[in-house]
Amino acid sequence: MPERSSYESMATMTNESEKTLTAEDVLWRLREDVLLEFLDLPLDNVNQRGHFGDCPIHIIAFRGDVPGLRALIEGGADMNCQGDRDVTPLHNAVLHNQIDAVTFLLQMGVDRQIANDDGDTPLGLARIMGHSDIIKLFEELDIEPPPSPDSHDER
Repeated sequence: MPERSSYESMATMTNESEKTLTAEDVLWRLREDVLLEFLDLPLDNVNQRGHFGDCPIHIIAFRGDVPGLRALIEGGADMNCQGDRDVTPLHNAVLHNQIDAVTFLLQMGVDRQIANDDGDTPLGLARIMGHSDIIKLFEELDIEPPPSPDSHDER
């Protein structure tokens, strides 16, 4: 097996004769990154919790890595898992203005109504952060029902 030179090259492979990115590839790269979240943990499961409560999919969503998200979800990752401060991978993608990751997660059917520990849904967080492209994406796709009366989405 050829040595892996970089995560980016694995993520952009398009030739059918080349290896498709897998969940194990994503976990391997996260182990190589020596993240505090997973320091001294084996990181051998797509739904493994790190020291602060996040799973690998939270980190990959934060980075906006759509091929990595696809590989983790296909490998059994819970795309609605709540991590540190009750954020979901969708919250992380929104927070870091990763529109491609947001789009992908929405297309995969992620739950858009999960609120973080501040009571914000991903759309509410986009509004707070002023991420107009993401707000427009939610509105254009008409994928967010009206906020519940106790949410903070009216900000």
